Amino acid sequence: MMSFKLAFKNMKKNMKDYVIYFITLVLGVAIFYIFNSMDEQQAALDLSTSKQQWLQYMAVTSLQHIMVVRTL
Repeated sequence: MMSFKLAFKNMKKNMKDYVIYFITLVLGVAIFYIFNSMDEQQAALDLSTSKQQWLQYMAVTSLQHIMVVRTL
């Protein structure tokens, strides 16, 4: 029981840090799914080849940004 109280007190002290990590995680996952869903959209499939290459470049670049943010 004592360890539970200690863990709970520690969690309350560090809540500000945990909220920042949680928000970053949620935003990262949301961006990941947004860019992955762009490949499945009919409007994106109807674009010209150059525009499709641009969308793929944006998706890869955003994934690279997410990986960099997650390592910080």
